[in-house]
Amino acid sequence: MTESYRLPHRSDGLLLALFAMVLYLLAQPAALHDQSLVLLGLPGVPAPVADTPLAALWLWCVEGLRFTGLGLHAAAMTLAAVAVAAASWLTHASARMLGLTRCEALVAAAFVAFTPAAATAATTVHVHAIELCIAAMAIWLASRLARDGRWITAALLGLLLGGAFVASSAGLLLAVAIVPFWLTEAWPRGSDTAIGIAADGDAAALLQAPSQTLRQRLLPMLTVVAIAMATVFACQWQRPPELVPTWDQIVNYDLGTLGNLLVRDAGRSFLPLSLGILAALWSYRWHRRALVVLSLVGIGLLLGSHLTSTLGDNGSFLLPLLPIASLLVARALTRRWAIALVFVAVALSGTKVLLRAEHNAAAAFVDGYQQIAAERTCRIIAGPYRDQAFLLARLAHVSQESVLGLASADVTSTVPQIVAEMLDSVSSGTCLLLTDEAEQALREPEFRVRYPHSAALLKELEAKFVWQRQRAAGFAAAELVAR
Repeated sequence: MTESYRLPHRSDGLLLALFAMVLYLLAQPAALHDQSLVLLGLPGVPAPVADTPLAALWLWCVEGLRFTGLGLHAAAMTLAAVAVAAASWLTHASARMLGLTRCEALVAAAFVAFTPAAATAATTVHVHAIELCIAAMAIWLASRLARDGRWITAALLGLLLGGAFVASSAGLLLAVAIVPFWLTEAWPRGSDTAIGIAADGDAAALLQAPSQTLRQRLLPMLTVVAIAMATVFACQWQRPPELVPTWDQIVNYDLGTLGNLLVRDAGRSFLPLSLGILAALWSYRWHRRALVVLSLVGIGLLLGSHLTSTLGDNGSFLLPLLPIASLLVARALTRRWAIALVFVAVALSGTKVLLRAEHNAAAAFVDGYQQIAAERTCRIIAGPYRDQAFLLARLAHVSQESVLGLASADVTSTVPQIVAEMLDSVSSGTCLLLTDEAEQALREPEFRVRYPHSAALLKELEAKFVWQRQRAAGFAAAELVAR
């Protein structure tokens, strides 16, 4: 009975994942409003991540959730919460596969669910939660392969790694991380196979290692690598050269920012898990695996420092390493210390979401709009940042357009047509509101450089409309009245 109690139960991981999902869904009213709404299919700043197959998969999932009646923003937030919860459940399944105790399996799953970087992914409109879920799935397949060595598992893992590498730049880090993880789990120190003996440093015993077992273990992993590479080539995919740092960029720029990224992304965003990895360095049994994880973190930071502008910060680029690090810390620390760190992670994540949330600002934005609209039919030209987030989250039923979409017209001749359509809308009794954020974007020199049509749009709006300033609560806009 005692042994049965110590073994991890399937229901443990499911209950923890459901708890995390419900918690993040309840936190949606105070969720982080971000500037990644271009991923929702809205016209916006061209971003490399928005053109990746991963973003297409993400949008497909969002549209699938909209069949349940959810709005666009609510569906995206729900998908983020579900993806992080699924990653936690898969990590618990990996822990059961690797023989962790019940407490260790729960701790590993809890780290994946409640580390601050995961909490940010669960409350942000972006693809990072999907990346974490894919990484957890790969770790689960690698754990199965380490235990049974089945060819079907190797084939699935190879397809997943190849697809992840094609779909997103973060897939490169996942592909690099899987092999050392599989090696350490398939041949732990003290085993009677060649790699396990080599880890113990016994050269004489290495010569007598059973080669049949070695082949049985190695061939499936070689199959994984072969299928992953075949998947990449079959997709006829080439990584854009600007996404791969050159040697000059690494020396001149990336190393200069590596220190800041180490503190911000690897340290702060993964507290207290990052402290647990450092503590594992002092463990005789686990220090080698801790060194492997830290080496992977260094590779991830080097790539992340080059891709920060496209993938964001808050530890997003290191999320593929979160399940591996969680499994390590859960085994390396004592039970009391591990549980204590989990509670610290929950407290830090909750504090971070509350401090960075813009719930009050969004509520003031909605209240101000309702005062100005006064039950009239309105059409809003929104700014490219907070306006879009607030409108999608709280006023999805209101007719709205982004200034990014209007300034992204294919040819300049379409701008007069757009303004003429606005004039017809105003003539029919619709209240046309141009938010202050949208106006500031149109007048901003940098915005005009990126969107040459913005100057023509502003000129047409000033020529065809009288601008009447309106301000109420947290909503500020100019009501455009036809001259």
